[in-house]
Amino acid sequence: MRFEFQAWLTKPGRFHDKMNNGIPVPMRVMFGKIVKETERGLFIEVWGKPEPSTYCLHCRRKLTHKVSMFYGLGPVCGKHFYIADVSEEEFEARLDEIRKKMAEIRWRGFVPKKAVVITPEEFHTFEFVFQGKTYRVTTSDKTKIKQIREKSDYIISETVTQG
Repeated sequence: MRFEFQAWLTKPGRFHDKMNNGIPVPMRVMFGKIVKETERGLFIEVWGKPEPSTYCLHCRRKLTHKVSMFYGLGPVCGKHFYIADVSEEEFEARLDEIRKKMAEIRWRGFVPKKAVVITPEEFHTFEFVFQGKTYRVTTSDKTKIKQIREKSDYIISETVTQG
């Protein structure tokens, strides 16, 4: 599931002091699961994941650099998570490293239901031919979806499911 948090949840404050040992949600947009649910709140486990975006997944500022838009973090916020700003040439070589570093950004805690928007992830299942061989892949990673569409010889089938 994709979680989009209101800005105040990413800042230290009384709510987090009382409910989450003083630790705010690290990013405005994260992915994860609901562990427990009460009438007014959710106890969740979430993690970071690169997501193409025109705004920063951490601070919600507008992104203009092609590489920053590709994984959804601007150069300032990327440094908070030890993800250095990279050139377009370096980007392809470092994409797996960036994915791993973002996946290491984890948080577990309580959030009010009114302060979060939850969207089920879309999973794409492709059957495609690449260099004469047939493959079947299921992914929610927008980067991989784009690569399959652009680099496969041809796509036999594509189905989309909510997860």
